[in-house]
Amino acid sequence: MSRKFDGPRLIVFGGTGYIGRALVAAAPDCLPIGGTLARSAVGLRDCLRGVAPDAVVVHAAGSVAHAGEPPDPRAYVDSTRLLFEAIASSGASARVLTLGSVAERLPGTGAYACVKREQRAVAQEASDRFGIPWRHLHVHNVIGPDLPATLAPGAIVRRLRQVIATGGHTLPVINGAAERDYLDVRDVAAIVVAVGERFDVLDRRQPLEICSGIGRSIHAMAAALVAASGMPIKIMDSPDSVDQSRVVGDPAPLRAVLGPTAGATFDFGVSIADLWESSARFPLRASS
Repeated sequence: MSRKFDGPRLIVFGGTGYIGRALVAAAPDCLPIGGTLARSAVGLRDCLRGVAPDAVVVHAAGSVAHAGEPPDPRAYVDSTRLLFEAIASSGASARVLTLGSVAERLPGTGAYACVKREQRAVAQEASDRFGIPWRHLHVHNVIGPDLPATLAPGAIVRRLRQVIATGGHTLPVINGAAERDYLDVRDVAAIVVAVGERFDVLDRRQPLEICSGIGRSIHAMAAALVAASGMPIKIMDSPDSVDQSRVVGDPAPLRAVLGPTAGATFDFGVSIADLWESSARFPLRASS
């Protein structure tokens, strides 16, 4: 007989963000927490009092920084501290799963990587201090419908829309040789939900990579979007390109947890088509 609980077993903290919305769609029975409630210590504490004894809280809160602007540390670091304190004060026996980024383990001190490393350090300290079970994930690059323009594929598709709207014939691409590991945001959400259900088998010391294990170049991404548009646009690799790195994950640990198909069912063509179609809903902005 399956166990029954009065409260939800999956809580999405940051349920109104890009990945958060996908998580809510992937787990309709979850409890989404976003907006002002996610920033209220009292409201968050009261909300967590009704969760199931073995509930998993997925920290998916974040911020969308515009080009040249650093990410807001309050959306990552302060919210992580708030979440652990709220769980501790509520008396809930919830567990926490934080969504980190592969950027954390890459060399360099970019603003986003630094904030995500600090978030992980805060989560680890709070987990130790309050005795709250915690695990961390390293999510690779997401793609899919309604992708923000702050992420490379989203920026490319909006730039392509501008080229077409102004009657242009070439799409400039920066760092076209760089390779990244992409997964559809809907696949990422399904994987995170499944990982949350297997929380206890995760290694606290080693973040689990959410990836496909397949590298695709920025140039190939742009070419796929041009093909989806159906327009005779030529891709022009920028002479200002400086990044030729290859950042591709190892899906073996993920598949050891979820099975051999985890991250392998991603359909790049469908994701590209959905990204292109959804981009028509966004107003075009003049290039700065």
